Formats: sequence, C-alpha cells, structure tokens
Amino acid sequence: MYSEFQLPPLTESAPEEFSVPAPSGDDPLQEVRDLRKRVRTAVYAAILLALVFDAFVLGFNQLQLAVIALFSVLISAGSVEGAFLQAFKLRKQSAYPRDIIVQLSDVNSSALAHQRGLAVIIRLLRLDGAFLCLLRHGSLSLVALNGLNRLQADHFLRTGAANIEQAVDTASAVPYRPHSAMLSEALLPSGARLVFVPVRSIHGTVGVLGLLAGRSNRDIADARLLNVIAFALGVSLENLHQTEDLRALAAMDELTGVYNRRYFFEEVNREMAFASRYKSPLAVAILDLDGLKAINDNLGHAAGDEVLRTVAMRLVRYSRASDLVARIGGDEFALILPRTNSRGAQDIAARLQYAVELDPVAFADGQDAHVAISYGTASYPEDADDIDSLIRRADAVMYCAKAARRQPSDA
Repeated sequence: MYSEFQLPPLTESAPEEFSVPAPSGDDPLQEVRDLRKRVRTAVYAAILLALVFDAFVLGFNQLQLAVIALFSVLISAGSVEGAFLQAFKLRKQSAYPRDIIVQLSDVNSSALAHQRGLAVIIRLLRLDGAFLCLLRHGSLSLVALNGLNRLQADHFLRTGAANIEQAVDTASAVPYRPHSAMLSEALLPSGARLVFVPVRSIHGTVGVLGLLAGRSNRDIADARLLNVIAFALGVSLENLHQTEDLRALAAMDELTGVYNRRYFFEEVNREMAFASRYKSPLAVAILDLDGLKAINDNLGHAAGDEVLRTVAMRLVRYSRASDLVARIGGDEFALILPRTNSRGAQDIAARLQYAVELDPVAFADGQDAHVAISYGTASYPEDADDIDSLIRRADAVMYCAKAARRQPSDA
C-alpha cells in the first residue's frame, strides 16, 4: 500500500527539545464536567428522597434501607459514570481537533507550527513526551520534539520500524512493540507506553506522531481520538505548507527564479528596521546589464531571457548565504547585503561583476554572448540614513559606473 515508505536514517537534523506554550483558552470538557456534577447531585438527591419515602411511608427497616441504598448507588453510579465516560470521549473527539486547528491558525512558520502543534497535543492528552516526523521523499524527517531527546526518538523510530509501517498501512494508531521485550523495557520508561499515530491529511499520509504516556492514561489507548487529532494536525500543516508555497511563488520572479521587486522592497524595509534598532550596517547593490538590448535585437528575445536567467544564477551562486538577490526591473538586479559596510559592499559587488563577466553565456544553438554589468553600492549609515536615500545613492553610483564604461567606446 505504501511501497515507497522508508524508515530512518533521518534525512535532516531535528531541533533540540523546544516547547511552545499554547494559549490555555477554555477547558473544552468543562461543560461536560459541569453537567456530570448536576446529574450526580440530582441522582443522589433522588436516592436520598426515595430512602426517606421508604423509611417513613413504607416502613422499611435499617437493613432493607441499607440494601436499597447500596444497589441504588451502584446502579446509578455505574449508569451515570458509564454514560459520561462515553460523553467525554465524544466531546474530546470533536473539541480536541478543533483546538489544534485554532491554535495553529495564526502560525506563519512551519517550524513553529510543528512545535506548537506538538505542545498542544501534549497539553490536551496529558502526555509525558512526543515527537513529530514528516514524510519527505519516502523517508521520515524528525522535525519536532517535546519531553524527550533526539537520541530517544531515533531509537524509537529504528526499533519500531515495523510498527510505524503498520500504522501507515492501516491509517490507525499502533502501539510500540519492538521485536524484543528486553529492548522495549530498556528504551521505555517504567510504566510508560508509546503509540505511533499516522499524521494524515486530505491527500494521504504526511508523517508520524510518537506519543509517550503512562499506562494509566486513558487517552493514549483511545485509537479513534488519536487518529482524529493526528488528522487535524495533518490538515493544518498541509494548509500551512501550501500557503508557504504560494507565498514563495508570489515573491519570486517567474523568469529568473530570484526574488521579485515587491519582495525586495518588503525585505529591505525589514532589514533597515533591524539595522536601525541594533546599530548594524546594511548595504544594497544595484546591478544593471550592459548591452541586453543588442542581444535581444541580434539573437532574439529567447537569448535575452537566457542571459537574464544565467546572470541571476551566477549572482545567487557567488553571493553570500545571508544576501538576498532580486530582479527589480527588466535588466536590473538588486542585492540586500545585511551587516555589510561600504567597503564590504564594494568588494562583494566587484566579485559578482567578475563572476558574471568571466564566462560567456552559451545558447542552445551553439552561439554565445559575453555579458557585462555595471553596479553601484551604498551602505547605511555611512552613505545614507533611510531606505529611499540608500537605494537612490546605489542607483546613482550604478549609472555613473555605466556611463564611465561607455566613454572609451564613445571616444
């Protein structure tokens, strides 16, 4: 059913244990608890009134009253508690998934959603610990921990491989039962129980939850409750991942694959706020292609598009991991250079110019074209004290450089 399912080794390192406190909100079971108290009061009051009636009207003796009271209490308590035990289970199955969805509705980061979702589940089910793995390219990636460490989770994943595969195949919670009882005793805390629960969404299984609790915990044995909770988590995470994908697409330039103009200005404003607050330098570089119009006229617009894609790729490859590359115009690119002063920005821009101009751009038909760029840089607070001034300064320097490169050919 899930032939591509693979087990660890883990494909990426997991974060250290990190609990995100979730808002407590109202107790979703409080209404049921209040109702149970009222029903208990009413039932026991009715029993007391019946005993009074039996004693003074029917004339029952003390032994008879004691027997009647005992059977009344046993039958009533059993009926009331049994009914409310089922009511609690039904209430949890509806309220807990809704709580998870609400708690994750305002989260914008996948990493935070993984941790918060785990924290909410631990709070609702009163667990001792939990971990979350997501299925990526056929392998499980450990993405969140709470109440246990990475080594423990790794052991559980490896020794519970068959249990995990069973959980995925059956789409239901499966207890951790390694092939050796001694291994189970060595890995599990005394009196603890571990359950693997497949995290599913509308489109299938997206991961696995490992839930750890004491044997007296009733919720850990309620497979239906665990399944609906894991489904709520899976749907919430899938929606968030889709939103992140759409957000990323909206921020990208379709032709070159680097960031677009709108995202550049959003990000440079955020970086300026950071730089201003923490008194750190911030630089921008504006780079403009020289001669793109001639390539379009002589070789066609497809060749011009290929030049733009190649230049963008080289800018990304030879910039730093902390830098942001964006296309802000037809043949104009810009870089945000965090924590970079004026001298550092000049060095980075010169290196990028060399990387772009070093090799010609090769086309599919065997032709090629040499590409040149002009650049200008400016740094906060050395060259400007606000965003507009910073970008205007870098743009002006770039146009001066472009004009200087044209002078020899014009002479």
